[in-house]
Amino acid sequence: MIADGGGRAVAFSLAPGQAHELPMAHTLIDLLSEKPAWVVADRGYTNHAFRDHIWALGARPAIPPQRHEAPVACPPWTYNNRNRVEQLWARLKEWRLSPRAMRRPPDPSPASYTLPPRSIGSGTTGP
Repeated sequence: MIADGGGRAVAFSLAPGQAHELPMAHTLIDLLSEKPAWVVADRGYTNHAFRDHIWALGARPAIPPQRHEAPVACPPWTYNNRNRVEQLWARLKEWRLSPRAMRRPPDPSPASYTLPPRSIGSGTTGP
């Protein structure tokens, strides 16, 4: 998913199964109508070819390296804004139905209705 600086969705693509999203990232960035100043991504998108692609667009990548890789320039103030995409996903997930609700319609039988609990008197026994 690509989000703008305000955390609004610009474009998205769904990866099949357990496939990684990095191959789709190239295409999503190419769909942008304007040149971004920065492209912020998490460590999962660490790839020299992807960084070169971002530089070729005229933007600056803010993608930290994997722990076993050599350090690259990634300003912390820019990278800290990556949570806007996470917040966008959280908002989108709030709108989806649970899988159980999508599988079956509600049961219309009277037995499925819940009755309010009976009130119990003041401790006295009945007649």
